[in-house]
Amino acid sequence: MLLRLLRLLKYSQDIPPIQASDLRDVGPTHQCVCGCTVFNTYVQFENYEIVWYALDVQCANCGNLLKAPCPIDNPEAQ
Repeated sequence: MLLRLLRLLKYSQDIPPIQASDLRDVGPTHQCVCGCTVFNTYVQFENYEIVWYALDVQCANCGNLLKAPCPIDNPEAQ
């Protein structure tokens, strides 16, 4: 009697890679070209408050790289 180990078969179709664009040269923006306004970024907390955040962000929907606005980018601040 020959015993065989179970094995997982590989699917012939893989998930396609994300095709994201680098749009950081466009400038600070509140919204991605896909219409999404939610971004992934790095944030540092101290005493339950945000003390530092990165301006290079990634769109949560399509993965495009963007530059986030900061308070100095507000036209009313000048």
